[in-house]
Amino acid sequence: MPYFYAFSVLLSAFLLFQVQPLIGKYILPWFGGTPTVWSTVLLFFQALLTGGYAYAYGLLGRLHGRQQGLVHLALLGLSLGLLLLTALAWPSPITPDTSWRPGGSALPIWEIVKVLAVAVAIPYFLLSSNSTLTQAWFHRDYRRQTPYRLYALSNAGSLLALISYPFIFEPFLSVRAQGYLWSAGYVVFAIGAAYLALRTSRRSPADDAQEGDDPHAGRSPADRPGPPTPQSPRPAQRRASRERPAAPPASEAAGHSRDRASLPGADARPGLGIHALFDPERSSDLLRGRG
Repeated sequence: MPYFYAFSVLLSAFLLFQVQPLIGKYILPWFGGTPTVWSTVLLFFQALLTGGYAYAYGLLGRLHGRQQGLVHLALLGLSLGLLLLTALAWPSPITPDTSWRPGGSALPIWEIVKVLAVAVAIPYFLLSSNSTLTQAWFHRDYRRQTPYRLYALSNAGSLLALISYPFIFEPFLSVRAQGYLWSAGYVVFAIGAAYLALRTSRRSPADDAQEGDDPHAGRSPADRPGPPTPQSPRPAQRRASRERPAAPPASEAAGHSRDRASLPGADARPGLGIHALFDPERSSDLLRGRG
Protein backbone atom coordinates (compact mmCIF):
# COMPACT_ATOMS: atom_id res chain seq x y z
CA MET A 1 0.00 0.00 0.00
CA PRO A 2 2.77 2.63 0.64
CA TYR A 3 3.82 2.22 -3.01
CA PHE A 4 0.43 3.54 -4.05
CA TYR A 5 1.10 6.80 -2.19
CA ALA A 6 4.54 7.00 -3.80
CA PHE A 7 3.15 6.55 -7.30
CA SER A 8 0.53 9.25 -6.73
CA VAL A 9 3.12 11.80 -5.55
CA LEU A 10 5.58 10.98 -8.35
CA LEU A 11 2.95 11.20 -11.10
CA SER A 12 1.39 14.42 -9.82
CA ALA A 13 4.75 16.20 -9.63
CA PHE A 14 5.63 15.01 -13.15
CA LEU A 15 2.33 16.25 -14.61
CA LEU A 16 2.56 19.51 -12.68
CA PHE A 17 5.83 20.51 -14.37
CA GLN A 18 4.96 19.06 -17.78
CA VAL A 19 1.87 21.14 -18.40
CA GLN A 20 3.53 24.52 -17.88
CA PRO A 21 5.82 24.49 -20.95
CA LEU A 22 3.18 22.61 -22.95
CA ILE A 23 0.36 25.14 -22.60
CA GLY A 24 2.75 28.09 -22.53
CA LYS A 25 4.24 27.13 -25.88
CA TYR A 26 0.78 26.52 -27.33
CA ILE A 27 -0.68 29.97 -26.56
CA LEU A 28 2.55 31.91 -27.14
CA PRO A 29 1.90 32.64 -30.86
CA TRP A 30 -1.62 33.84 -30.05
CA PHE A 31 -0.33 36.79 -28.05
CA GLY A 32 2.81 37.74 -29.97
CA GLY A 33 5.46 35.96 -27.91
CA THR A 34 6.37 39.04 -25.88
CA PRO A 35 7.92 38.82 -22.40
CA THR A 36 4.55 39.88 -21.02
CA VAL A 37 3.06 36.58 -22.17
CA TRP A 38 5.68 34.47 -20.40
CA SER A 39 5.49 36.61 -17.24
CA THR A 40 1.71 36.27 -17.14
CA VAL A 41 1.87 32.49 -17.65
CA LEU A 42 4.43 32.14 -14.84
CA LEU A 43 2.40 34.37 -12.53
CA PHE A 44 -0.75 32.36 -13.24
CA PHE A 45 0.86 29.03 -12.43
CA GLN A 46 2.59 30.40 -9.33
CA ALA A 47 -0.69 31.77 -8.01
CA LEU A 48 -2.40 28.41 -8.61
CA LEU A 49 0.47 26.57 -6.93
CA THR A 50 0.12 28.76 -3.84
CA GLY A 51 -3.63 28.26 -3.92
CA GLY A 52 -3.20 24.49 -4.06
CA TYR A 53 -0.94 24.55 -1.01
CA ALA A 54 -3.44 26.75 0.84
CA TYR A 55 -6.28 24.40 -0.07
CA ALA A 56 -4.35 21.37 1.18
CA TYR A 57 -3.43 22.97 4.49
CA GLY A 58 -6.95 24.31 4.96
CA LEU A 59 -8.45 20.91 4.22
CA LEU A 60 -6.13 19.16 6.67
CA GLY A 61 -6.44 21.77 9.38
CA ARG A 62 -10.16 22.53 9.36
CA LEU A 63 -11.92 19.31 8.33
CA HIS A 64 -12.00 15.77 9.68
CA GLY A 65 -10.84 12.80 7.63
CA ARG A 66 -14.29 11.97 6.22
CA GLN A 67 -14.95 15.57 5.19
CA GLN A 68 -11.47 15.86 3.63
CA GLY A 69 -12.10 12.85 1.43
CA LEU A 70 -15.55 13.97 0.30
CA VAL A 71 -14.44 17.49 -0.64
CA HIS A 72 -11.43 16.19 -2.54
CA LEU A 73 -13.53 13.57 -4.34
CA ALA A 74 -15.96 16.25 -5.48
CA LEU A 75 -13.18 18.41 -6.94
CA LEU A 76 -11.58 15.43 -8.68
CA GLY A 77 -14.91 14.53 -10.25
CA LEU A 78 -15.40 18.13 -11.38
CA SER A 79 -11.97 18.20 -13.01
CA LEU A 80 -12.61 14.95 -14.90
CA GLY A 81 -15.99 16.21 -16.09
CA LEU A 82 -14.47 19.42 -17.44
CA LEU A 83 -11.68 17.45 -19.08
CA LEU A 84 -14.26 15.32 -20.87
CA LEU A 85 -16.15 18.38 -22.12
CA THR A 86 -13.04 20.08 -23.46
CA ALA A 87 -11.93 16.84 -25.13
CA LEU A 88 -15.14 16.89 -27.15
CA ALA A 89 -14.81 20.53 -28.17
CA TRP A 90 -11.08 21.18 -28.54
CA PRO A 91 -8.18 19.60 -30.49
CA SER A 92 -7.09 18.04 -27.19
CA PRO A 93 -8.52 18.29 -23.66
CA ILE A 94 -6.10 21.06 -22.61
CA THR A 95 -5.41 22.92 -25.90
CA PRO A 96 -8.20 25.40 -26.77
CA ASP A 97 -9.39 25.76 -30.35
CA THR A 98 -8.88 28.88 -32.44
CA SER A 99 -12.15 30.43 -31.27
CA TRP A 100 -10.36 31.31 -28.03
CA ARG A 101 -7.70 33.26 -29.89
CA PRO A 102 -7.93 36.96 -28.90
CA GLY A 103 -9.04 39.50 -31.48
CA GLY A 104 -6.29 42.09 -30.96
CA SER A 105 -6.26 43.35 -27.39
CA ALA A 106 -3.50 45.83 -26.62
CA LEU A 107 -3.11 44.41 -23.09
CA PRO A 108 -3.66 40.65 -23.33
CA ILE A 109 -3.06 39.81 -19.67
CA TRP A 110 -6.67 39.02 -18.85
CA GLU A 111 -7.12 37.13 -22.11
CA ILE A 112 -4.14 34.93 -21.18
CA VAL A 113 -5.51 34.33 -17.70
CA LYS A 114 -8.92 33.43 -19.14
CA VAL A 115 -7.49 30.89 -21.59
CA LEU A 116 -5.28 29.28 -18.95
CA ALA A 117 -8.09 29.19 -16.39
CA VAL A 118 -10.45 27.36 -18.73
CA ALA A 119 -7.77 24.98 -20.04
CA VAL A 120 -5.83 23.80 -16.97
CA ALA A 121 -6.80 25.71 -13.82
CA ILE A 122 -8.67 23.00 -11.89
CA PRO A 123 -6.36 20.08 -12.82
CA TYR A 124 -3.28 22.15 -12.00
CA PHE A 125 -4.83 23.28 -8.71
CA LEU A 126 -5.47 19.68 -7.65
CA LEU A 127 -2.04 18.50 -8.78
CA SER A 128 -0.36 21.19 -6.71
CA SER A 129 -2.23 20.10 -3.58
CA ASN A 130 -1.56 16.38 -4.00
CA SER A 131 1.91 16.14 -2.48
CA THR A 132 0.88 17.82 0.78
CA LEU A 133 -2.35 15.84 1.10
CA THR A 134 -0.75 12.51 0.25
CA GLN A 135 2.09 12.98 2.72
CA ALA A 136 -0.38 13.85 5.48
CA TRP A 137 -2.63 10.90 4.72
CA PHE A 138 0.36 8.58 4.48
CA HIS A 139 1.63 9.71 7.88
CA ARG A 140 -1.82 9.13 9.34
CA ASP A 141 -2.06 5.59 7.97
CA TYR A 142 1.60 4.57 8.43
CA ARG A 143 2.85 6.41 11.48
CA ARG A 144 5.92 4.25 11.90
CA GLN A 145 7.22 5.18 8.42
CA THR A 146 8.67 8.56 7.48
CA PRO A 147 6.73 10.65 4.91
CA TYR A 148 9.86 12.50 3.77
CA ARG A 149 10.61 9.91 1.12
CA LEU A 150 7.42 11.08 -0.60
CA TYR A 151 8.87 14.59 -0.54
CA ALA A 152 11.97 13.28 -2.29
CA LEU A 153 9.80 11.52 -4.88
CA SER A 154 8.01 14.79 -5.54
CA ASN A 155 11.35 16.45 -6.27
CA ALA A 156 12.30 13.54 -8.52
CA GLY A 157 9.07 13.79 -10.51
CA SER A 158 9.51 17.54 -11.00
CA LEU A 159 13.11 17.14 -12.12
CA LEU A 160 12.19 14.33 -14.52
CA ALA A 161 9.47 16.45 -16.11
CA LEU A 162 11.75 19.46 -16.60
CA ILE A 163 14.48 17.34 -18.17
CA SER A 164 12.29 15.12 -20.35
CA TYR A 165 10.10 17.77 -21.95
CA PRO A 166 12.69 19.56 -24.12
CA PHE A 167 14.52 16.35 -25.04
CA ILE A 168 11.72 13.78 -25.45
CA PHE A 169 8.22 15.22 -25.63
CA GLU A 170 8.71 18.51 -27.46
CA PRO A 171 10.92 17.26 -30.35
CA PHE A 172 9.01 14.05 -31.15
CA LEU A 173 5.34 14.78 -30.36
CA SER A 174 2.92 17.36 -31.70
CA VAL A 175 1.21 19.68 -29.25
CA ARG A 176 -2.07 17.85 -29.82
CA ALA A 177 -0.45 14.49 -29.02
CA GLN A 178 1.20 16.00 -25.94
CA GLY A 179 -2.19 17.28 -24.79
CA TYR A 180 -3.83 13.88 -25.09
CA LEU A 181 -0.91 12.13 -23.44
CA TRP A 182 -0.92 14.58 -20.54
CA SER A 183 -4.68 14.22 -20.18
CA ALA A 184 -4.38 10.42 -20.06
CA GLY A 185 -1.77 10.76 -17.32
CA TYR A 186 -4.08 13.09 -15.42
CA VAL A 187 -6.93 10.57 -15.61
CA VAL A 188 -4.63 7.94 -14.11
CA PHE A 189 -3.63 10.39 -11.39
CA ALA A 190 -7.25 11.33 -10.66
CA ILE A 191 -8.23 7.67 -10.25
CA GLY A 192 -5.38 7.10 -7.80
CA ALA A 193 -6.11 10.31 -5.89
CA ALA A 194 -9.81 9.41 -5.75
CA TYR A 195 -8.92 6.05 -4.24
CA LEU A 196 -6.86 7.71 -1.50
CA ALA A 197 -9.60 10.28 -0.88
CA LEU A 198 -12.16 7.47 -0.69
CA ARG A 199 -10.06 5.72 1.96
CA THR A 200 -9.99 8.97 3.88
CA SER A 201 -13.74 9.54 3.54
CA ARG A 202 -14.42 6.15 5.17
CA ARG A 203 -12.79 7.22 8.41
CA SER A 204 -15.15 7.97 11.26
CA PRO A 205 -14.84 11.09 13.46
CA ALA A 206 -14.06 8.75 16.38
CA ASP A 207 -10.92 7.55 14.57
CA ASP A 208 -9.74 11.12 14.04
CA ALA A 209 -10.45 12.04 17.67
CA GLN A 210 -8.56 8.99 18.91
CA GLU A 211 -5.52 9.84 16.81
CA GLY A 212 -5.64 13.45 17.95
CA ASP A 213 -5.69 12.44 21.61
CA ASP A 214 -3.09 9.66 21.34
CA PRO A 215 0.30 10.76 19.94
CA HIS A 216 1.33 7.10 19.68
CA ALA A 217 -1.69 5.98 17.65
CA GLY A 218 -0.87 3.32 15.14
CA ARG A 219 1.75 1.63 17.33
CA SER A 220 1.34 -1.70 18.99
CA PRO A 221 1.21 -1.73 22.81
CA ALA A 222 4.67 -3.27 22.93
CA ASP A 223 6.09 -0.33 20.97
CA ARG A 224 4.50 2.40 23.04
CA PRO A 225 6.92 4.10 25.42
CA GLY A 226 6.25 3.73 29.13
CA PRO A 227 6.23 6.54 31.70
CA PRO A 228 9.60 8.22 32.20
CA THR A 229 11.62 7.17 35.21
CA PRO A 230 12.77 10.13 37.32
CA GLN A 231 16.52 10.25 37.83
CA SER A 232 18.56 12.47 40.08
CA PRO A 233 21.42 14.39 38.45
CA ARG A 234 24.88 12.96 38.85
CA PRO A 235 27.50 14.86 40.87
CA ALA A 236 29.46 15.78 37.74
CA GLN A 237 26.31 17.23 36.18
CA ARG A 238 25.59 19.27 39.30
CA ARG A 239 29.14 20.67 39.29
CA ALA A 240 28.91 21.51 35.57
CA SER A 241 25.62 23.34 36.06
CA ARG A 242 27.14 25.42 38.89
CA GLU A 243 30.27 26.23 36.88
CA ARG A 244 28.43 27.08 33.62
CA PRO A 245 27.95 30.84 33.23
CA ALA A 246 24.36 32.09 33.10
CA ALA A 247 24.91 33.89 29.77
CA PRO A 248 27.72 34.12 27.21
CA PRO A 249 30.09 37.09 27.47
CA ALA A 250 28.96 40.25 25.76
CA SER A 251 31.78 40.12 23.21
CA GLU A 252 30.90 36.56 22.23
CA ALA A 253 27.21 37.40 21.86
CA ALA A 254 28.07 40.41 19.70
CA GLY A 255 30.31 38.27 17.52
CA HIS A 256 27.51 35.79 16.96
CA SER A 257 25.09 38.57 16.08
CA ARG A 258 27.52 39.93 13.48
CA ASP A 259 28.27 36.52 11.97
CA ARG A 260 24.69 35.32 11.55
CA ALA A 261 22.44 36.66 8.81
CA SER A 262 19.41 38.68 9.87
CA LEU A 263 17.04 37.17 7.29
CA PRO A 264 15.34 33.85 8.06
CA GLY A 265 16.78 31.07 5.97
CA ALA A 266 19.74 33.13 4.77
CA ASP A 267 22.16 30.51 6.07
CA ALA A 268 20.39 27.64 4.24
CA ARG A 269 22.76 25.27 2.52
CA PRO A 270 22.88 25.41 -1.28
CA GLY A 271 21.48 22.50 -3.18
CA LEU A 272 18.90 21.59 -0.55
CA GLY A 273 16.52 20.36 -3.24
CA ILE A 274 19.08 17.89 -4.58
CA HIS A 275 19.97 16.93 -1.00
CA ALA A 276 16.30 16.18 -0.34
CA LEU A 277 16.16 14.03 -3.44
CA PHE A 278 18.82 11.62 -2.17
CA ASP A 279 18.56 12.00 1.62
CA PRO A 280 15.04 13.14 2.57
CA GLU A 281 15.37 12.45 6.29
CA ARG A 282 18.54 14.50 6.59
CA SER A 283 17.02 17.31 4.52
CA SER A 284 14.08 17.51 6.94
CA ASP A 285 16.59 18.16 9.75
CA LEU A 286 18.21 20.92 7.69
CA LEU A 287 14.84 22.54 7.05
CA ARG A 288 14.15 22.56 10.78
CA GLY A 289 17.55 24.10 11.52
CA ARG A 290 19.04 21.08 13.26
CA GLY A 291 21.89 20.59 10.79
